[in-house]
Amino acid sequence: MKLIFLLGSRGEWGYVSPIIDRAIGAGHEVKICATNMSVLYEYGDLASKLHKSGSPIAFKILSSVSGDTLSAMAKSIGLLELSLVDYLQWENPDWLILAGDRAEQLAGAIVGAYCYIPTAHIQAGERSGNIDGVARHAITKLVHLHFASNQDAFERLVRMGEEEFRIHLTGAPQLDDISNISFFSISELQSNGIIQDGLDYFVACFHSDTNALQDSQIHIQNLIKAMQKIKYKSIWILPNNDSGGEQIKRLILSNLRIQDTTHNNLDRRTYISLLKHAKFIIGNSSSGILEAPSLHLPAINIGRRQDGRIQGANVLNVDGFDSDQIVRVVNEAVKIKASGFLESQPNPYGDGKSSDRILETLEQTKITSELLQKKISY
Repeated sequence: MKLIFLLGSRGEWGYVSPIIDRAIGAGHEVKICATNMSVLYEYGDLASKLHKSGSPIAFKILSSVSGDTLSAMAKSIGLLELSLVDYLQWENPDWLILAGDRAEQLAGAIVGAYCYIPTAHIQAGERSGNIDGVARHAITKLVHLHFASNQDAFERLVRMGEEEFRIHLTGAPQLDDISNISFFSISELQSNGIIQDGLDYFVACFHSDTNALQDSQIHIQNLIKAMQKIKYKSIWILPNNDSGGEQIKRLILSNLRIQDTTHNNLDRRTYISLLKHAKFIIGNSSSGILEAPSLHLPAINIGRRQDGRIQGANVLNVDGFDSDQIVRVVNEAVKIKASGFLESQPNPYGDGKSSDRILETLEQTKITSELLQKKISY
């Protein structure tokens, strides 16, 4: 098969990289079309780094309109569609594979649907806050095959009127590499300049909530205020290029403590290793919901960006409007980590074997008119 993966961000790379490795190993032709923040220097230029390491980056599309506004995000979707349709028509893949709920994935779904290109969607059917939740469900109605990470998502896809032959319960593929990865040690992370000396650090990652930009500003200010009362070092992973993200980034950089460290982007192995050795993760990143349970890592989830998602026992929710409340929840997270309780708790997003199921489904699904001509089941 010829498989094309649409890559727009570092988070999406975690979704697709285990599948790409298995597909290449099985002899399929794999290409990555990189776009959005994955091709931008100021966000780490993930695509160039992947290309240098041997990943099959076949095409890059500059599509991100500058402006740090909702209008810029909306225009970026249209700009990506204009270029993506030409590239996909030229390649004529057996499958276009999308992951998650970001704007570039919605653009891919639109092109796939209108050009009748077989399109599959990883992490289908989940609920989440933000405009991303709306985008995820719009993608559902456009694509031809759904990979659900849990039973809740599977059942939601059925209720949305998707024909059951399209829906496959696979789990979340970004968990697959956690069981096989060779983690960097603390000393290796120090020598690579990722952390400063000592074990007592936490990871902070806070993105803009485009549904509530004003609340996002209040939340990040309270998080920064709370950090003045937290003794541990912080490792900041700076936000995505969503509307309002630049304002959050400026607030973070202008309020760093002497012991704090920031990174625009980290490769997958480094990032997972960083989480592995951390006291906790705090902010509103999906990593706290998806990967952290497999690492037995407490996740302090601030605000509504992850509203509605299935959560493991590791997640502690806080509204973000009170810095003292954040400090109290941090102390609770540290106690939970030290107790060892999370080591016996399952990850509700899968068992680390999702990529095999996804690839097998792609291999076994026949491309027919029934697949490409969608019907609503109700």
